[in-house]
Amino acid sequence: MARIVSTFRMPERFVPGAVGEPGDREFFLQVKDGRRVVTLRFEKEQLEILASKLKQLVDGVSAPGAMTSHTDDYLDTEPLETPIEPEYSVGAMGLAFNPETAEYIVECHEMVADATDVPDIGSDAPEGPDTVRVVVNAEQAGSFIGRAFAVLAAGLPTCPFCYQSLEPQGHLCPRANGYRRSGAD
Repeated sequence: MARIVSTFRMPERFVPGAVGEPGDREFFLQVKDGRRVVTLRFEKEQLEILASKLKQLVDGVSAPGAMTSHTDDYLDTEPLETPIEPEYSVGAMGLAFNPETAEYIVECHEMVADATDVPDIGSDAPEGPDTVRVVVNAEQAGSFIGRAFAVLAAGLPTCPFCYQSLEPQGHLCPRANGYRRSGAD
């Protein structure tokens, strides 16, 4: 089956979101351009990595004194488009910056059994996992980063020692030799 590469250039929306109660949430990325909406399923850790790496990239290429984080003017706070029907679960991701156009490129590749089969960023090779490629400017990247950190912060608190989620009943912390830690410790 031929690979499908869906490219969104300066989409209307490029937003992460979560559905469910803290501790039992599913994470998604939605990209919307006109009537075309693509939803991808993410793991919480993937969203955290994508937001952190995108922030590092934005901060690293910005001119001194330039806006490097989101402002409320650009933050998309609307809910995800419904129905939420993911195209696929994300496996590998890629990030790049095009200095000629000052655009950020985010690629999300479908999860596949052979992770070594992931193409280079920007590749339109006919073989490989399906890919969603999103090209955004600094304001859109900043808005994505701000919303991603807000979505992540709305979940369960994390253990200060092992960074795993603290369930209401606590957890067995590997860094505390199995001592059951709770949010009150």
